[in-house]
Amino acid sequence: MHSKKLEDTKLWNAYQAKNNSDDRRSLWVKEIYEAAAKYLLDVRKTFPNYTLHDETHILNVLDAIGGLLGDQISQLAVGEMELLILAASLHDLGMVYTEEEKERYYHDEEACRKFLRTYRPELLGCHVEDWKEEDRQWYLRTLHPFRLWDALENEHWSELFKNAPLEIVSKDCILAVCQAHGEKPEELRSNRELQYLAADDVDPLFCALLLRLGDLLDFDDTRAPRVLYSYVACNEKSREEWDKHQASAGFRYPPAPSADDLPYKARCTNPGVEHAVRDFLDWIDEELGNCFNLQKYCRAGWRQEFTFPRAVMRLEIESHGYMSGDFCLTMDQTQILELLTGENLYDHSDVFVRELLQNAIDATLLRGEMEVDFIPENSRIDIWEWTDQEGYMWFRIDDQGTGMTLGMLQRYFLKVGNSYYNSQELERDLRDHGHTNKYNGISRFGIGFLSSFLCGEYAEVSTLYFDPKKNYKEEARVESYQTLHFGLRLQVTGLSGYYTLKNQSRHHQADKTFPAPGDCGSDHGSVYDRHGYRNNAGTSIAIRLNVGKLGTLNLREATEKYLCAARVPVYYNSKRIGRTYEEMMQAVHKVAGESLYELSPELKDKFDRCFPAVCGQYPKISVTVIPLDTEEDQVYVVYGKFSYLAKSDSEVVLESKNTNLGSLRWTWEQLKGIYDLEKIAALKAEFEKQASCPKVEDLPGEVWRPFADEMYLHEAWRAYCDHQQMAQMRFSVDDCGCPNSMSLSLNKPNGRLAYTYQGVIAGDFKDTEFMLKSNVFAMFLLGSMWKPKVEVSRSRISGLPLSVSLATCGLYRKNDMKISLDELDDWKNSTLKEWREAQIPQMDQWMRKNLGNYFTEIKNNLQKPLDIEKEGFRISTEFFDFYSDIILFKYLAAYFQDNYLMTINYEEGQKISFFKKDENEMEQDYDLFPPMMFCSAASDQSRRYLCCSEDDSRRGITADHPFAAWLLNNAVSLNQYFPRQFQIIVECLCNDYEEEVIEKCNSIRRQLTALPEHHGVDVSVFPELSSRDFWSAEE
Repeated sequence: MHSKKLEDTKLWNAYQAKNNSDDRRSLWVKEIYEAAAKYLLDVRKTFPNYTLHDETHILNVLDAIGGLLGDQISQLAVGEMELLILAASLHDLGMVYTEEEKERYYHDEEACRKFLRTYRPELLGCHVEDWKEEDRQWYLRTLHPFRLWDALENEHWSELFKNAPLEIVSKDCILAVCQAHGEKPEELRSNRELQYLAADDVDPLFCALLLRLGDLLDFDDTRAPRVLYSYVACNEKSREEWDKHQASAGFRYPPAPSADDLPYKARCTNPGVEHAVRDFLDWIDEELGNCFNLQKYCRAGWRQEFTFPRAVMRLEIESHGYMSGDFCLTMDQTQILELLTGENLYDHSDVFVRELLQNAIDATLLRGEMEVDFIPENSRIDIWEWTDQEGYMWFRIDDQGTGMTLGMLQRYFLKVGNSYYNSQELERDLRDHGHTNKYNGISRFGIGFLSSFLCGEYAEVSTLYFDPKKNYKEEARVESYQTLHFGLRLQVTGLSGYYTLKNQSRHHQADKTFPAPGDCGSDHGSVYDRHGYRNNAGTSIAIRLNVGKLGTLNLREATEKYLCAARVPVYYNSKRIGRTYEEMMQAVHKVAGESLYELSPELKDKFDRCFPAVCGQYPKISVTVIPLDTEEDQVYVVYGKFSYLAKSDSEVVLESKNTNLGSLRWTWEQLKGIYDLEKIAALKAEFEKQASCPKVEDLPGEVWRPFADEMYLHEAWRAYCDHQQMAQMRFSVDDCGCPNSMSLSLNKPNGRLAYTYQGVIAGDFKDTEFMLKSNVFAMFLLGSMWKPKVEVSRSRISGLPLSVSLATCGLYRKNDMKISLDELDDWKNSTLKEWREAQIPQMDQWMRKNLGNYFTEIKNNLQKPLDIEKEGFRISTEFFDFYSDIILFKYLAAYFQDNYLMTINYEEGQKISFFKKDENEMEQDYDLFPPMMFCSAASDQSRRYLCCSEDDSRRGITADHPFAAWLLNNAVSLNQYFPRQFQIIVECLCNDYEEEVIEKCNSIRRQLTALPEHHGVDVSVFPELSSRDFWSAEE
């Protein structure tokens, strides 16, 4: 039912009942309502094609707010009731424009530019008169929440607010709540006008959340009455809005606030309208999530006692005249499954161990987030390997994690490519359990379970979800959920075989016990299995292995290879394997600092025999361990340790050789590669008879003759002597008594650098060729949002979050180490905006404290003329031996760009000057570019140059050079409509020599000019580049 007048609404009636007959307040509130209803009739003068924003909309918003509040409407304070009625009445007043006001906003260049950058970048550079009328209306509509002050400045409104009773909340508070319906959710938190008003007992933030939802929930046919539809000259966008509102019958609100899905009904006669309706409902779902996240900042009563719906129910969306569904391209399931489990996708057949282990850890950690009393560190993961009586080999893993409901099993576990950890369902489940932070699982592609069939031929799954309320809700059972058991048993007979599901809540009897080893322990059955189903929450997976596919694979070693510093203890056949995170860091702290280790007696004997010239002068092995979880070295949430070792794989190599080999034309080994080995052997036999370099005549002619034309005899003698005196000795650091905690090569896929995520090795690097300046092994233990990017097989790391890369490089620089790892090059194209987001306060503080002197030195050097021999900083990402330097340079360039106005002076050797910006001088023009050091020219002469011609000496880009100015003005449209061309221009300005920049940019100029449609890119003034636009460092 829809209210026809204010007196029909639940909110007004509750207000009247609670106002204690204070007629002054209620008369004034009603006067505001009536004035707004009359004022909003003029919305159609500016927005004739829009759905109604008049009195009908006010009443519908009030009805929606009343529906959300349900029987808790009486819990509102009088001031909150007034604030809601006033905000519902006034929030759209900004949609009424006079002709003078429209002209004023049309001439606001900054507001127009901001609108175009966000919504219509192809129109950048076009004057408002050249926009279509629908774009002008769209622009004015985006402004309406923020111009209420303008609307209320006329004499009539000013007089009304002047007469407001003292007990009413302030005008500023009313306008702040109205404006909130157009602000970003994160902006509401920091808005002081929305803070709790103790004197009035009013919570403006809670009222703002109700207004935002009420505004969206006015979604039915009363807002787009059919009688007006035929009179509206709709453009496509407006017609879509009217159609979807006409199709909507609206929402049905429960008597009391509930977290259940909000019932909704619609009847659609067009698939396009149905898609629009469903998209709009997705928006409402998102806003419900935002309200849940912001509710914790409301006053205690509304924070603890009120519940928003978790989502909108879509079961009653009817399709008339067509079939609704996901009709789309499909793929042959059998072929795709074979592709995803084929050997070509994975490097190692043991990856199924990693996938199942990671899934178990993810589920256990997620339960710790959802269930207050569940502590992952106090739970366990059990892995079993055995051969049954029939000779079949089995692999089983048990966790105590969340488990799965029937719906989750169908939607995610059995749906390839669909991951629960990337779903909105997970966000809702977290909200249902009081958590607003996002949970990051390693699962991304939804193919983890499929990997079981790399070596398996049959699998069984037993699972029980930890929260019976969700099971009960999904299965809609009439029995009390306290008396039901919701265990599930799934049998999978190969990828192309049949699947059998048994549901304990439907009283399906398990015909046999879940596969288990005979010696798994007497208490195992009571912990995990009962009557063929899970006894406690969690998931068990048992795989019957194909020994032919398994080969010689050692499953325990495979598990230990992937497991590293998980928060959850892991047991293999009842015995602990690996270390937990806490145990790992405790072991590291025990050996933190520098320690010296002597050779064992056996190694000393070997040393004396190998190097008699230095007999008794034994070296010592120096090992320095640096834990990174200390306050001094902790960079945000990146934890881990560095451990300096003599060589990768914990091996020491000692050797003696001539350190002046540079003066030799040939070594003995080189001679063996050039000459016949028999002739080399003959010469060696003669040299062995000599105590010093012989004369030519002392050697048989046939022995020396083959070499005589190419070298002197003393050169051959020296090469022989050097070779004879060379000696080498290899041994492991373990042989010197170094602590076992340093020998972590089992847990690192690639020698000397490793990243783990939530207790599992994240993968190898794309290219195993990388260099470290020091003898170092580093391991970074990552969690939460700092998830490495991996390829589909998850055996290769393809990228790291920018903050992780930055923290890694900062730690390397602090400890005087450098690393080259160009394979992880996703940071190279990160924009200034992304670098700014990576500059979290704690990261900045750490950088300033530990690398402040290094950064100051770079800045000081930039203020001096270029020194080609000593120059370090540059904007290129290509000319660096070690990527850790360029990552830090990019970080610093982003800081400079955001905090300084910079000038570049080529006459003085590309010298850069820095001028501190005011806080409000942030330039958004550079946000689409990587940090490139855009500088203003210091003089007219410097403005002639776009940049330095040599890319390895390029300090910055001249922002007011004609080419750079054109690029900045057209960047948004280029990036949206010609992204590849935009990327080529940016990359060549950073990394290419003058000739390549000219060739590539002029080629793009010719290409774009020839196109019939330019999408707002002004190609008519696209400058052509020549060598005159570049300054040469050689000059």
